[in-house]
Amino acid sequence: MNREGQGVNIEETHQFLEYKIETARGDTRSKPEVVRADIARAYRTAKTRADELLHEAEASVAKQNRALRRKAFVPPPGTEGGDARSRRDAADRAAMIEDPREAAEILRRAEDHGDVILAAAVAERAYDQAAMVGRIGKDTGWSTVLGEYTAERPTVRETLAQLADVPDMNNPAHRMQLAMRYAVQKPSEIEHLSDAQITALADSED
Repeated sequence: MNREGQGVNIEETHQFLEYKIETARGDTRSKPEVVRADIARAYRTAKTRADELLHEAEASVAKQNRALRRKAFVPPPGTEGGDARSRRDAADRAAMIEDPREAAEILRRAEDHGDVILAAAVAERAYDQAAMVGRIGKDTGWSTVLGEYTAERPTVRETLAQLADVPDMNNPAHRMQLAMRYAVQKPSEIEHLSDAQITALADSED
């Protein structure tokens, strides 16, 4: 632990704050208001670093999510019709699909005609819709559409299994879990103060 720094990870940041709190509380020669100001400074430092780490974690998760989605649903370079414009057109068409039965039919036709770009776009639409309805405890058939796409694509199945282990930042529960991991609890000496009051106390002269 770097006692003068802010911690390179959330565990060290918590350790930093605990050390500063213990040091301040152990200073029996200082007035209570001085001790509170020291604790406020330590808390602000730790909270600022924790917020930075949370943003870094969210960015890392988003990057990992994008990479795995691309691996699962973007055909490899050299695929016929795999240029950016074709992929965008296919994605726009897939985004208009609201019924999984329609998605299944379009997927089958795309597969029959060797249109791997459209098939992948429909599969990604099915993945997104299945994830969305899954959050409210319902499956209206989108997972079946996705299963039809992955049935003969083991690499895609493996990639989606990896993706399932990555927090979904569109899921409020996942965002809350990540935020809680990087939360910093206010010490008892300042727990009744607002953030603005803590800042004012931390900036006060001893």
